[in-house]
Amino acid sequence: MNVLNSNKDNDEIKVLKKRIRMRIWELMERNNIAIFPRPVYGRIPNFKMSEVAARRLIETNVFQKAEVVFVCPDSPQRLIREAVIRMEKTLIMATPKL
Repeated sequence: MNVLNSNKDNDEIKVLKKRIRMRIWELMERNNIAIFPRPVYGRIPNFKMSEVAARRLIETNVFQKAEVVFVCPDSPQRLIREAVIRMEKTLIMATPKL
C-alpha cells in the first residue's frame, strides 16, 4: 500500500464515520431517545436506557476478562468507569474536550 492510497482510504473512512454519526444523532433527536444535554450533535450523547447498555457491556466475557479498559469521559459511560474501578481494572480515559 502506498501513502497516497492510505491517505485516500483514511479520508474516506473519516467521511463515512461523519455520515454515520450524523445519521445516529438525527435518529436519536427525531425519536426522542436522547436525554440531557441536548442537542446531541458533536458529542457522545446520553440516551434513554444507557444504564441498561452499560450493564450489558459489563456482563460480557470480553469486559470481564479485560485487565485494561479505555472508557470515554462522557456521561453515558459513567457506570462503565465505576465498574472498571470497582473491579480493580486499569482505567484509561481521555482528557475531556481535547
